Amino acid sequence: MIDTLQQPIIPPQIRVSLDLETIEGTPDELKKEFDLEFKKAQESLNIMKIDAEQAQEELDAYQKNTAKPLKKDMAKWEKIIDKAESAQEALNERQAEWMNKAACKNSAQIICASFIADREAYAFTLLPLSDSDKLTLFNSGIQVSTSSDETTMLTALNRWLDSLPIAIIGAHNGYHFDYPKVMGRCARLDVPKAAAFQPTSDVRRVDTMYEYCRHYLMGEERYCSLEKMCLNLGLNGKPGKGSEVTELYDKKQYVTILQYCTVDALLVDQAMDKMEIYAQSSF
Repeated sequence: MIDTLQQPIIPPQIRVSLDLETIEGTPDELKKEFDLEFKKAQESLNIMKIDAEQAQEELDAYQKNTAKPLKKDMAKWEKIIDKAESAQEALNERQAEWMNKAACKNSAQIICASFIADREAYAFTLLPLSDSDKLTLFNSGIQVSTSSDETTMLTALNRWLDSLPIAIIGAHNGYHFDYPKVMGRCARLDVPKAAAFQPTSDVRRVDTMYEYCRHYLMGEERYCSLEKMCLNLGLNGKPGKGSEVTELYDKKQYVTILQYCTVDALLVDQAMDKMEIYAQSSF
């Protein structure tokens, strides 16, 4: 059911930013089953990682000692390159597979998802908002779609996304949380995924943490919190912490949760501006 949500007036091709909030973790018995399964996979991943590193070291050594491979050595050269690339590809595929499995196994429920689309704020939630709550959020610039359960909420969210001409969707730590989480929950609840979450989609999925670490920290760090990244980019800091959401939920402070989630989505949008990640850049 759509309450205060309206269709935005949008130009051709837009950029959308996303932030999620979840509640309630994986049941103990399911977590134990997954942990055991993941431990076995991790051993396999470690072996594959060693193989990839050894192949890369072999390639680096060959490149160092051979300024320009002779014609007779080209076959060996190409074989070493193929070995390094194949080992890395196999490792990446295996890691991606387990990232998606983790999202499907984790039963943490998505309670709200906030988006910034064409500078406007939208939120989808299953939280029981009163008319007064909706008015407060609307007056703070957030258009809200409320649902009675997660399946209905995700269905509305995906249909809404499909109605937009999205070129880029961005999230902080999106590669490891937001994207696999939405895809995992949709798979678990049998909800059709929007094109933005389809593997073959033309929509470019951006992780602002990955982009920031790669371009601003030169790959020296793989993790950077949203607050730290924003402060370093000259943006405002976060108004709260994700770890506080469970307490806010228990206290029924639903408006605060939605405002917090939407501010995070806004900060992601502003960070993409700072890093010059625009919709038109991929076309």
